Amino acid sequence: MTTIVGTQNQTVHVSISVRGGLQEMPLDQWKQSLLLDKWWRVIDRREAIAVWDLMRAAEIPGMAAEDRTDLAKLLERVWVQDIFLASLAESNMASYQKFAQMLQESPVPNSVIQLESRLRENARKLAPPSMALYYLTVESLQASRGGYMSITLPPSYKILSGGGGALKNASHVLIESYPEIVTLPDNTPQWRWHLKTKAALCADGRDRCSTVESAQARLTIGLIVLHDPRDEWDVAIISRNSAAEENAHEINLAMHSDRLITGGGAQILRYSIPAITGSGFSSNECQRAEDGYPLRAYCVKTSNMASHNDDFSKVTHSLTVCSIGIKAANGAPLLPVYSVKRFSKNQKSVPNQCHLDHELVHERGADGSHMLGGGAWVSGDLNFLSWSLPVVDRDGPGQWKAYSADRAGRYSEQEMQVVTIGLKNIQTTMKTGRNSITNFTIGFDDPFDKWDKANGPL
Repeated sequence: MTTIVGTQNQTVHVSISVRGGLQEMPLDQWKQSLLLDKWWRVIDRREAIAVWDLMRAAEIPGMAAEDRTDLAKLLERVWVQDIFLASLAESNMASYQKFAQMLQESPVPNSVIQLESRLRENARKLAPPSMALYYLTVESLQASRGGYMSITLPPSYKILSGGGGALKNASHVLIESYPEIVTLPDNTPQWRWHLKTKAALCADGRDRCSTVESAQARLTIGLIVLHDPRDEWDVAIISRNSAAEENAHEINLAMHSDRLITGGGAQILRYSIPAITGSGFSSNECQRAEDGYPLRAYCVKTSNMASHNDDFSKVTHSLTVCSIGIKAANGAPLLPVYSVKRFSKNQKSVPNQCHLDHELVHERGADGSHMLGGGAWVSGDLNFLSWSLPVVDRDGPGQWKAYSADRAGRYSEQEMQVVTIGLKNIQTTMKTGRNSITNFTIGFDDPFDKWDKANGPL
């Protein structure tokens, strides 16, 4: 094609390509070739045309234009109601199922235009709710060689994660640190966290600390709490008991697929030699998080603080493991973000010095996600946790702190794995300080003193 631009002649070459149908045919014959599906091809989906729109524009022999229009409307309605809505209802995603339920309520959409309108309307209803988070930390007023402490929250406050220990005395080990939901007489749920420690024992069963005074310690509990007065978040605890008493346990507690794990805990049902060696996420779970997949199981390990050749290593105990899982009440999808770090140390190189003391700062990223939870895990059964808990400073991103140490003089390389958990598609706010939550109650007891006086069985 030649055109004149100004005083010059310009030649323009036009190339037309066709996808589908017989090529290089006159237009009327090319349209006829499209009646056979063997000549169909996939078109550019960015400019897709609905089949019912093609039917309205097509010339079908023996069918009047009004009949084509009616058939196109029927085809569109069948696709919307019997194909699209049915695929949402059969999805394994709770948000899609919720969409289907809401869209199938009267009036059911008959066209794509009505469907788009209803989707926009209900999408606002299914938007992820925000989170009003609080960080609560409390230290006991009393000190003991092994204490028990609990915090009970007022109604409408739900624990997402927690932990604790004797932060100022590393000679203690964790016996229990776990969440519980208690029910008031009016069936109102209340969340509570339990913590119990004990002065560590040597292989001979005596106190590692040289004096009673050096074994004294105050306990600290740290909690990340969700204030949810309208129950926009479904927060639940699942638990499992060990099948039998053993001298060591390792339990992986899988969470329901529709919930996101934010934390967990454990309770040893014996107050003597056994202690917790890990309460968090195993190596396989950490790898899942690093690969971009949601954590699926909370894992707890326990063992005896004694040499394998010592009679005390044969002391048996039972174990209860708890895991906290959340989901949005309206079915909105949750997109987790994880920080994972591994720390290792070789006991052989520095005998009696392999104490793993680490802090992992939660990487909030550009989305500003606050830390919701986490956990700490130590490989093998040689080191025992002294503390493991979330710590959030004012205006800080949050971090998970953990400390473990060899309690039986067994020297080998150990690795601590620490994980923090956040949500990148949820708007969160965080308030810190003891005064951020009022009307919570604190409980304290001295189980070590009672056990010591009774000369409790080892």
